[in-house]
Amino acid sequence: MTSTQKFVLFAIHSFTKTDTATAFPGVETLARRTQFTVRTVVTAIGQLEDMGWLLVTRAPWKSGQKRQTNLYVVMVPHPKSVSSVSSLSSKACCEVPRFG
Repeated sequence: MTSTQKFVLFAIHSFTKTDTATAFPGVETLARRTQFTVRTVVTAIGQLEDMGWLLVTRAPWKSGQKRQTNLYVVMVPHPKSVSSVSSLSSKACCEVPRFG
């Protein structure tokens, strides 16, 4: 995991609600928090999702409406799916909330 990915993951984790283990910061908010560009944050989110560290439920969007933020759950992937397991403490849940 790169330092950029770790920083974005920690930024998302800082928004996690303790009662639901979910977070929903906007990418612009994450970019401000991390001081990365929006593009860098979006790229890191995709990479973290592919690596199993992040579960993303993308918000529905309709033309002409304000875009909603995505829903994130920080996960700890199975040790066999990552080359080295970080000491990141995270909440994992069995059921992921859905928009709707």
